[in-house]
Amino acid sequence: MEKLEGMFRKDRLLDIIRNFVCFNNTNDKTIKILAAYHQYFAVHKAAKRAVEAVAGDGKIGVFWHTQGSGKSLSMVFLAHMLQDAL
Repeated sequence: MEKLEGMFRKDRLLDIIRNFVCFNNTNDKTIKILAAYHQYFAVHKAAKRAVEAVAGDGKIGVFWHTQGSGKSLSMVFLAHMLQDAL
């Protein structure tokens, strides 16, 4: 229940809707994809580090996760967020 309460804070819910939902269109249907909690926090941290890197030496490491953790989707969410941040 604690995770749901954290997700439904007004500022966080609006952020999730704006930056952490994407759609996969196939021939048959459209699938809505929502970020997992670890993606949400990792993308926010990576975006902050990217902004700092641009202002600094330009070096940044982004993600290290295990197979199947959603790194590709995390990169989609990060790229979307960086469009506004940079």
